[in-house]
Amino acid sequence: MEQLDELNENKGTATNAMCMFLAVNTAGLTLIPATAIAIRAAAGSSDPTLIIGTSFFGALCATTVGVISAKIFEAFSAKNVKFKEWLIKRKNSIIAIGIFILAIVLLSVTNLLSSFFASLDPEIFKSVIQVVSTIAIPFIIILFVTFGAVKK
Repeated sequence: MEQLDELNENKGTATNAMCMFLAVNTAGLTLIPATAIAIRAAAGSSDPTLIIGTSFFGALCATTVGVISAKIFEAFSAKNVKFKEWLIKRKNSIIAIGIFILAIVLLSVTNLLSSFFASLDPEIFKSVIQVVSTIAIPFIIILFVTFGAVKK
């Protein structure tokens, strides 16, 4: 933050880049939750790496919300108040997101969502998470190497 503030024309005032940096760091995107794996292994878990898939999904959700929030606040800063124009321009996307959220809320309230997950066989669900957790680490490493090669 101090180095970003050195580049800032208005010292002491957060720039959009600083807000984005803060949002991503606060969300805590963890690719491999080593501490959680170590604690589970020390506690005698039969599969300590099973946490990788769910941990990555939760961190990804938090990071996504943080980045979207930072971008929304960037678009509607005090100097750039064009909220009505933005809403009109993105009307279809906003309606689609609203319908999706409403559907999730209705499914949750009517217990259809929980009954769906209750109908799943726990062993199959555990097997799927185990496969995702096993594949996650090599996939992330290959993804970074490929991204670096393509970017170069």
